[in-house]
Amino acid sequence: MDIVRQKKERGVIKKYWYIPVFFIAFLVFYFISNLISDDIYVADADRVVFSEVKNGRFTVSVRGSGVLKPKEINWLASNVDGRVETLYVKPGNIVKKGDLIAKLDNPELVQKLKETQWELEAIEADAIASEIAGESALLDLEAVVLNAKLDFEKSKVQYNSQIQLREKNLGVVAEVDFLKNRLETLQSEKRWKIQQKRYEKMLENNQAQLQALKARLKKMKKIAERAQDQVDNLSVIATMDSVVQNVAIESGQRVRIGDNIAKLAQKEELIAELQIPELQVRSVTIGQLVTIDTRNYKMTGEVARVAPSVINGKVQIDVELDLPLSPDAIPDLTVDGIITVSNIDQALYVKKPIYTQSQSDAYVYKESSDGRFVERTRVKFGVGSVGEVQIISGLNIGDRIVVSDPSQWEMYEKVLIN
Repeated sequence: MDIVRQKKERGVIKKYWYIPVFFIAFLVFYFISNLISDDIYVADADRVVFSEVKNGRFTVSVRGSGVLKPKEINWLASNVDGRVETLYVKPGNIVKKGDLIAKLDNPELVQKLKETQWELEAIEADAIASEIAGESALLDLEAVVLNAKLDFEKSKVQYNSQIQLREKNLGVVAEVDFLKNRLETLQSEKRWKIQQKRYEKMLENNQAQLQALKARLKKMKKIAERAQDQVDNLSVIATMDSVVQNVAIESGQRVRIGDNIAKLAQKEELIAELQIPELQVRSVTIGQLVTIDTRNYKMTGEVARVAPSVINGKVQIDVELDLPLSPDAIPDLTVDGIITVSNIDQALYVKKPIYTQSQSDAYVYKESSDGRFVERTRVKFGVGSVGEVQIISGLNIGDRIVVSDPSQWEMYEKVLIN
């Protein structure tokens, strides 16, 4: 026999559960509607970035990007005309001072050197022969002078003897002989003096001829040295320990005087060339500390030069790097640099809000004490740094402000962070 079961009636709460839910939702909606007026904007908390005001040592710095450049760059140029016979290096090769870079060929220069050397040897031989001949002639004339002197002295002795005899009135010396001896003495003295003058003139003449020969020989040596230098210049060598950055020639190419051969750069001595915005460069001076970031390592240095002109809104700053350099430091490597301008021992500072300028007054959104709202607040900013700015007035330690982009709700005085 089938028994009909009676359905139990549901409880009142289970039957009408949706009524309290709707009531609670209505209260929440009403509360929010009263809370939010036309002067309040609701912002997504996930899209708002805050920064807290801090107090302490504030470092004023300037950031710029740039590249590493060799402190010394040397372009090797050809000093002679020629054809590239052999090329010994490629870009990237490390060379030592004196290493061969390239070998040029010019048969005319080689032949000119040989002819010059032959002519130099002939002039040297002529100079030696002329010097020997002059010395020989001087010796011959010196003997003539000596004989003339001896003849004079001999005649003078006889003449003086005759004078003494005549003074004693012995009558031994005839008048004719006395006069004849006197005349011979005078003649021999003149011959001696004339020979002396001839000797002196010949000596001066030989010295003048020798000087002329030496001048001619010196000139020829210079010509020979120049010819030798031209032949030596057919071998292009490195002028310093360096890295080959560029090679401007190839084998078989004709080059002329002044044509570039290769570009050498010192690897151990580099500088950083930073580009700093013109509005920030006013506080940069020579000697300030700089930190260079290669993205793998960091190096230190100091400002060595500030360019006197602005190019495309940037000013170039040259940084002298401290040694040793980082392992990855090579020419033309892109780097970032931070220049430390000054330090303030005690200052309020915060992460720089977007669109904020240093040394200006601006409105920012400060977080309320309960963290639910942000309100527009006028703040006076001081000097700026890399990513941070000094606070002169308007904020206190521990305050939190919005540093992300508030452009969507900047017309509202108060914003709800939901």
